[in-house]
Amino acid sequence: MSTKRMQKLTASGMILLECLFWGIGNPLLKIGLGVIPTFWCLSIRFVATFILVMLLFRKKLKHTLTQKTAVRCMPVSLFSAAAYLFAAWGLARTQATIAGFLMSLAVLFTPILSFLVYREKMRTVQWLPIAVVIGGMWLLCAGTVSGFGIGEVFAVLTSVAMAGMLVFSAKLLADVDALTLTAVQTGFTGLVCTAAALVLEGPAVLLTIPATGWWIMGYIVIVATLFAYLLQNYALSRLPAAAVSLLMCSEPIFTAAASYLILRETLSLSGWIGAVLIMVSLVAATWLEQRSAAGTA
Repeated sequence: MSTKRMQKLTASGMILLECLFWGIGNPLLKIGLGVIPTFWCLSIRFVATFILVMLLFRKKLKHTLTQKTAVRCMPVSLFSAAAYLFAAWGLARTQATIAGFLMSLAVLFTPILSFLVYREKMRTVQWLPIAVVIGGMWLLCAGTVSGFGIGEVFAVLTSVAMAGMLVFSAKLLADVDALTLTAVQTGFTGLVCTAAALVLEGPAVLLTIPATGWWIMGYIVIVATLFAYLLQNYALSRLPAAAVSLLMCSEPIFTAAASYLILRETLSLSGWIGAVLIMVSLVAATWLEQRSAAGTA
């Protein structure tokens, strides 16, 4: 097996591992949001991660983290901050299982953003999976909630922001190393969330967080953020955004399993049908995109 192929397989495994971390983290974060205000939860998550990155990799970052590099990383960081803000709001307002499925729609928005940013055209046949996903989303939500509410809207916005992060990261990581991008992403997101927390929630609430909340944040910071970001950015430096978004379709599966084990959440029959339609459409959309990019569609 060639070295390049081995690197791609390793990168694919890293994305699957990241999705496992996130899948477990989604129901845990939902519990955490029950005892920690939303903005402070995000502030702790990203400020602590940024501090860990700077402490663990300070020697390397001393040479790579410059003002010019930070500015270049800003578009990715903006999408990253938006994605996690929307994700937290979505998880607080809908079931973790449903949120996990809807957040995986990044695989559909990735080719759309690629066209808007880099003029990579979509073929007419590529819009079919999008239509199927709309039907799947309706079935997914109809069995568990009264309608497509604000929690579901935030979950979809998360997927849009994630798509932007993937599209811009894939190009940026050709020149910027994964560790440096991770430092800028976590630092910027932590700054934004801390400012929002101070203005909207106040610092006094930190004294009311129970031990359970801090244990959950320990997992979220170390595993679902620090390790996950490093894995994702490393993989994006070796795989195209479309391939990464396809692999990320595994996250809802891990979320559903973890939500059942931790929260005892279940889906109705229509919910499972909708979930299957979404997953099939996600795979089909990415497959069509890859064929189109290769000139074989």
